[in-house]
Amino acid sequence: MSMGSAKRLKVQMNYHVRVLDAYYSVPYDLVGQILDVRFTRTTVEIFSEGVRIASHRRCERKGQYQTVFEHMPSSHQAQASWTPTRILAWAQTIGPSTQVVCETIMAQRHYPEQGFNQCRGIFNLASKVYSPERVEAACERAIAIRSPLYKSVVSILKNGLDAVALTPPAGPPPIEHQNIRGAEYYKELAGAKENVTC
Repeated sequence: MSMGSAKRLKVQMNYHVRVLDAYYSVPYDLVGQILDVRFTRTTVEIFSEGVRIASHRRCERKGQYQTVFEHMPSSHQAQASWTPTRILAWAQTIGPSTQVVCETIMAQRHYPEQGFNQCRGIFNLASKVYSPERVEAACERAIAIRSPLYKSVVSILKNGLDAVALTPPAGPPPIEHQNIRGAEYYKELAGAKENVTC
């Protein structure tokens, strides 16, 4: 292995170790143990008593997970069909705004899995209650109002706001006050200083 960094890290309750704000799985029976973790720019390797028990490709973004199916307890293996990657791929079939909302929901949780129910709720809205086009429009509006949350999407749909055209937000109104000089004042002041000779 090429030169890199090493840490001793505790296995979290979700059978992952956290390395530089990303998460890497180990066999679930090691929860709570302190393991040796070595990582380079491209690889994360995890050791128990000198024996390598896991090797992962290094995550590219904060909050990402690398999970090996065999590391999961049997109860989690049964639910393994739902992963952040699968959820985002499914959300993308509805539209890019839906994908952003689902990604935000998962990113706001300590573990992405904690946001799965809300993401599945959005899928149910698109498949059982409203059309995918309406859900995508609602997600677009939720992003525009800076509230990309499940409850916002539901509220937008219930109130029919997904059918209302989005208008670009106006900039803040100019502030006029005698003590506010504005950018031009400082440009003139800088020019005057350049012309001063000693």
